[in-house]
Order: sequence, then structure tokens, then C-alpha cells
Amino acid sequence: MLWGCFSANGPGRLIRVKERMNGAMYREILSDNLLPSARALKMKRGWVFQHDNDPKHTPGQRRSGFRQPQNITALEEICMEEWAKIPATETASSCDAELLSLLLDAGVLVGCVSSALYPLLSAHMLSHQQEGGWDVETAASELLAAGHGPEAGSLLLAHRGTHQAQFTFNSALAVLKKWL
Repeated sequence: MLWGCFSANGPGRLIRVKERMNGAMYREILSDNLLPSARALKMKRGWVFQHDNDPKHTPGQRRSGFRQPQNITALEEICMEEWAKIPATETASSCDAELLSLLLDAGVLVGCVSSALYPLLSAHMLSHQQEGGWDVETAASELLAAGHGPEAGSLLLAHRGTHQAQFTFNSALAVLKKWL
């Protein structure tokens, strides 16, 4: 049996399956081959993964151990719980720009404040705001409304830069130190 994927950009990986496929094997094949194929085909954002309704493709919650959310709010809650389990050292090495862009597009910045993803998301937002179309001012307002004032202030400070009065104050302070 073969597993493969394709898109309008061309064919993806083709994998030979030597034994009878089950749900665990199918998830492993997807894990090892789906995203690398999408990257090799330069799919970027906006692609949709489709499959048939074979039972191994749509495992039930009790059989697979997966929690299947019934709506977007439940999906966000599951994602936040799983992200909180990822150590900060592992997060930085496993997040690429595309993933960070997708997370910002999904509007999860505020929900990630207490996770290891927040510094990566905020830095990505600041460095790619033109490409992604994210409004830093709006994000800071949302952070403030959710009770994350220090994070909102830090984000705005990084976005707007240091106020001119700060430079003047620091210069005056430096001169005073020389005189005293």
C-alpha cells in the first residue's frame, strides 16, 4: 500500500506501507511526512488537509486517546493546555516563522501570555508586522483588557521605540553624573 499527498503545486512525499495500516501508523506517517511535503511544495499558509472517512483517519476519542474539540473555543483551550506543557527550551527550537504566523493569525497572543510561546509570538509580531498585517496597537489593547498591563506596555515600547524625552533625560543624567 502507498500513502501520498499532492497539491496544485505538485506531488508531495510518497511512502510505501509494508504492513496493514492502523490509526497509530497513520498518525506517524502524517507526523513525519505531511508538513515536510507542504514545506517542500512551498505551500505557506492557507492549505487544507483532506482525507477520506476511513476509520483509521478519524479515530474516536476513546480509541485514540485524542480529545476531539466540538468548536473553536474547545480547540483553543486544548492548544493552550498542550502549549503550557512544552518546556521553554524546546519551544524556541521547534517554532518556525510559519507556525508563529499561523498562531498570530488565529489571535492566540493574549492566551499565550503565560506560556513559553509568548516571547516568540510577540517578537515575531514585531519583526513581521508588515507581512502578517498584525496591528501591534490592537494586540496591546487586547493584552491590557485581559489584565496583562506589563506585557501590553512592553509590546508598545518595543513597537514605538523609546520616547525622545527618555533620551533627553538620560543625556541630562549622564551630564549630571560627570559634574558631580
